[in-house]
Amino acid sequence: MLGLGLAVILAGVAHAGERYAVTPSGRPDELFPGDSVETVQAKISNTCMDRGWSVVPSPAGQVTCEAPMGFWRGLVNAGSLADGSLTRPREFVRFAIIQVGSGSRVQSTAWLDTPQGFGQIVQTPYTDDVTYNNLMNFLTVAGGQFPVGTSFPNHAYMGIVFKPEVTGAKGKQRLILHIGSVTPGTPAADAGVQAGDILLLISGKPIKDSNEYLKRLSSVTMGSTFDIVVSRNGANVALKILARTRPSITETPVAPPH
Repeated sequence: MLGLGLAVILAGVAHAGERYAVTPSGRPDELFPGDSVETVQAKISNTCMDRGWSVVPSPAGQVTCEAPMGFWRGLVNAGSLADGSLTRPREFVRFAIIQVGSGSRVQSTAWLDTPQGFGQIVQTPYTDDVTYNNLMNFLTVAGGQFPVGTSFPNHAYMGIVFKPEVTGAKGKQRLILHIGSVTPGTPAADAGVQAGDILLLISGKPIKDSNEYLKRLSSVTMGSTFDIVVSRNGANVALKILARTRPSITETPVAPPH
């Protein structure tokens, strides 16, 4: 997945450089209702492995994964750094998991390890908003839910969850943005988007990854409509989405049915 941005988005951003979901803690932070720490560790590890990432041995209550260079910040030229050298920079993400009531809470951080002389490593934390959004997206696809008090200031949303599929040989990979689910009563549902659709275009522009998704929605004006094209049963379907603001989270997340 070199150079591919995470493609699980719950909210389309009206300003691509801003955080789309602002948690009360101000950090990438989601809840896993009804799940033990061990269950959440397994879910997060599995989500890393689904992307072909390495899961690094970690103490109890933590999961650490190594992601492809440039993933978290969407760096266009990251591939040139990932040459297999022992001295190349490496990107990691750590998920800290604690038990909260009958469920678990997870906060995540990402950073860059840059080898220096004499075996020393300089660690640079990623605190930019692109990384924040990607970390939140990762937690969501792993099964997390936004905590009470999470707000979505100045942001439009669609109300869909993607199930990304990576195809192609290494170096020629591409992302297929399957829509896994559509939340009833949201702009996407009202427009006729269906689970199983594949998102192709927003406002006439192809969507290659999550950063592109956010970029294409960056010019959306609240109350206006924008065009999308999805593939459905082999045919392209054009739909219009009404840009609306997502309400803040006011109810405690509940465990999904098993």
